[in-house]
Amino acid sequence: MIVGSHIDGRLKIYDEAFSSERIKELETECANLKFTFGAYDNVENPVPTGMACEGITNTATFKFLWEFCEKNCPEVNKLALWKSSCNFFAPNENALYHNDDDTPEAITLIYYANKFWDINDGGETKLFTDAKKMIYAVAPIPGRIITFPSTMLHTATGFRHKQRFTPALKFVTEETLKRRQTNIKEEGLGPHDSGEGLQQNKIRIING
Repeated sequence: MIVGSHIDGRLKIYDEAFSSERIKELETECANLKFTFGAYDNVENPVPTGMACEGITNTATFKFLWEFCEKNCPEVNKLALWKSSCNFFAPNENALYHNDDDTPEAITLIYYANKFWDINDGGETKLFTDAKKMIYAVAPIPGRIITFPSTMLHTATGFRHKQRFTPALKFVTEETLKRRQTNIKEEGLGPHDSGEGLQQNKIRIING
């Protein structure tokens, strides 16, 4: 496995973590998930982009990613699962820039489930990194896993000629998750509240 650290250590990139056979297996599973239209990038600009399968904890993909995190990703150690999903983008479909969470400790993990990639295919994840308006583009290398702070503005870009599948896990601190669970019980579910972490009786914690 090859591990890279970028953007002052905020972006971690893990390559060659899975065999080609495992990559094919996980892509096949992702392609057969049940997707629904209308994933909101942010509250201020609530335009649905792409499709999503929300809550993938019962899949082999989730199992492999969770085990990978426990063994290889110290940046998510002791964090709680807030949300799991798999995003689907049609060719040339692009998302809006957004962040996944507003708490400083939150971490997003993305897995690139495609079997093949060429530099002209597109499909990069773009991260808006600093006040100098620099954009960092991460190539969707087959089997690549990346993690970055959920507060970081980012966007997905579609492939040029094929579908793009990207399972994602989103983590927050246990304290944050418990506070959100309490708020939901007291105030009810808001229009943009989501994440199976809200319904967990037993909170899933990495190495917890």
